[in-house]
Amino acid sequence: MKDAAPWVLLQKIKDAGYVADDVIDEFEYKHMNAEAEKQRSKMSHFASSSNLLSVYFIVMSFVQG
Repeated sequence: MKDAAPWVLLQKIKDAGYVADDVIDEFEYKHMNAEAEKQRSKMSHFASSSNLLSVYFIVMSFVQG
């Protein structure tokens, strides 16, 4: 049974590596969502009713050309 101890330790290290990878993936996912939310917020503000007149004139300037 002494020979099994290194394999058990290696399995625990491998499992810890998977857990660390999952933690990093979760961090990256939350970071990307936060960045996407910032972009959505900017776009929402840009297209808000207070800016609709500005958007209209910008669009019309492109259409008229």
